[in-house]
Amino acid sequence: MKVTKVTDTVNTLTRVEYDINVWSDDEGFVYLTFYPLRYPGDDNYPDDDLGHGLPLINTSQYYSLQIPVDARGPRSRKALKFLERMVDSDHETMPETFPAPLWDTEGHMDWWATETELVYGPELITDFMAKLPRRAD
Repeated sequence: MKVTKVTDTVNTLTRVEYDINVWSDDEGFVYLTFYPLRYPGDDNYPDDDLGHGLPLINTSQYYSLQIPVDARGPRSRKALKFLERMVDSDHETMPETFPAPLWDTEGHMDWWATETELVYGPELITDFMAKLPRRAD
């Protein structure tokens, strides 16, 4: 029987470059923030501190798309609607676990996932993502 280590599994996964955070403030904005992920073998991965070999979020560096809650343009409105559906998808599919919608534009929202959730995002989001630094750069 072959034993597979967690680090072996992580090293064979497709590397997601960013964790994303959808959050709101009480000033009338929703933010889509991208945090780079660090992997074992990266120059800035703290190998000496962590032996688990899992990807880590680099919170010292981030890129945010700020969208006004009362946006008038169609690109911003489509982006907000897309983010709302994405954030509330857990509520829709698992209401027993998430009994209330998570979308909140008044400063109480703090939702996390990976950028893979944004593959088919609207133009405003995909245009922003196209400008993000990539690992291959």
